[in-house]
Amino acid sequence: MIDSHCHIHSKVFSADPIKAIQDANEAGIEDMVLVGEDIDDSKLAKELAGEHGLMHSIGIHPHHAQKADLEPLVDGAVAIGECGLDYYYMNSPRQDQIDCLKYQIELAKKQGTLSGRILAKFMNAPSHYIVATLVGNNIALVIY
Repeated sequence: MIDSHCHIHSKVFSADPIKAIQDANEAGIEDMVLVGEDIDDSKLAKELAGEHGLMHSIGIHPHHAQKADLEPLVDGAVAIGECGLDYYYMNSPRQDQIDCLKYQIELAKKQGTLSGRILAKFMNAPSHYIVATLVGNNIALVIY
């Protein structure tokens, strides 16, 4: 089994990421995708994933939407994200979110090793959001 979206590298979610990996392994999780949500967090995800043979993604969450250069971090990433649009909490201006999402989609499209994979979330209410995964020309949507 694979945990396709976790933030164990982030102190906000896990005080002890090594223990979290061990606990996940004991529970039957064989691999994980550590998901970055801004530049610094993406660096942490990449570093921890590299140290423990895990997968990682790099991205800029809509709460942190701003101009940023993810390209130096793209090597080894299995996807771009976490990214998307969050018009419920509006922690970043709408246009900044749109521009940041467009940048990340273009980055995913031009990275042949990623096959265009992107982890995106679109939210307009606290209990209603859409999770989209793009792989090549295909899209998978989960609506909550």
